[in-house]
Amino acid sequence: MMPKIASLNVHRNITGQFYIYYYGLGASMGTYRFKEAYGSMARESETANFYNIHLKTGINYTYTRPKVDSRFLGVELAYNNEFGDYQKKLEELIKVDDSDLIVVNQKSMFTYNWYSEYAFKSSNQDAFTVGLYVGGLIGLEETDMFSGDATYRGITLGLRLKKYTISLIYESGQNEIQSSKLGLTNQL
Repeated sequence: MMPKIASLNVHRNITGQFYIYYYGLGASMGTYRFKEAYGSMARESETANFYNIHLKTGINYTYTRPKVDSRFLGVELAYNNEFGDYQKKLEELIKVDDSDLIVVNQKSMFTYNWYSEYAFKSSNQDAFTVGLYVGGLIGLEETDMFSGDATYRGITLGLRLKKYTISLIYESGQNEIQSSKLGLTNQL
């Protein structure tokens, strides 16, 4: 499945000499596209919409120079709640008795990320950012159909203009799940 996602995030930063702590909330909406058909329950390239709300907090070690901010190591914790037609479709697929079909469907989940990010500044308020991250789910509900980890990894590119950041995120995870995200963030 290849989702298309748009999100809006609002966060607050607290900056010390060698750290940045932040917290915030956001909402996303998007469409998942099924890559393969599954009987009459899912057609090839069928799409289903989803929506999510999330809360997050994080802290990172920061080293600031006049032209580059280096966030060497950071950790982020988040709570996500997802709903919509995509979740309904997954609930239908879970009911199918097929040992070859693996459906991991958790509407409410906690996640973590380890990340590194660099901001190349053109001024004190404007910058181009690039980052890498890896993360997973905390307390993934194991079922008869699925037990194991659900890790993901990604790359971020961003353009910060004053208090707004436009982000492009590419993420990949287990079972060839990939997503591209376009985001707009406003710093309070």
